[in-house]
Amino acid sequence: MHSPRFAAISTPKQQDQYKLLLNRSTRRADDDNLREYYLLTGNKNGRTESMDAVELNWEHQWHNKHRSSVSLFFNDYDLVGWDGSAQQINRIGNLKTLGLELEGHLKFERQSLSILYCYVAEEDFTLAEAGVRQFISASVYGYGSDLANWAKHTLKFIYLTQMNKHWEYFSSLRMLMDLSGSEAMADYNLIENNNSVSSLPRARILVRVETIVSLQL
Repeated sequence: MHSPRFAAISTPKQQDQYKLLLNRSTRRADDDNLREYYLLTGNKNGRTESMDAVELNWEHQWHNKHRSSVSLFFNDYDLVGWDGSAQQINRIGNLKTLGLELEGHLKFERQSLSILYCYVAEEDFTLAEAGVRQFISASVYGYGSDLANWAKHTLKFIYLTQMNKHWEYFSSLRMLMDLSGSEAMADYNLIENNNSVSSLPRARILVRVETIVSLQL
């Protein structure tokens, strides 16, 4: 198996950098699943999952202290995972996603603030076979059009300050917004399978706050 990567980087100005990233990742199932698959089918190749990714990135340095980054990406997955209908690891299908990432990093004498935003959308999803049952997206069953395991919008703030030479304060706030894919999966499971299993809870926004005060001796 091979996972080749290619990167083209251009720096037309000292404060600007442009990147084109191409990546192919492959992953085999574990030994137990490979043996099970061989005993069932006689195929020694097993199940292989792959992802082809394309990313365009622009980074800019502001006044030698602050920097920003913009990334556009496209991912094409050939998925392998748990198939509820067969009760085993199987090829699930093909998933395509589009995304945008924005980053801003502000650095001061004793403090720094980072603001990160990520947008991920399901572009297309098809099943390997009509009877496959999975928890990636309910769109293939006619429910919603988004991923069940991922918020469509993610916003994160990270604040760090050096209070003195011994004490450091760290705080982060993460907001997950638009969990409609999870709601669609819950509706599918409730209506079609008479249960309410879902990867994420039914909520429009999830907020997580983390605060750490550290002592450096």
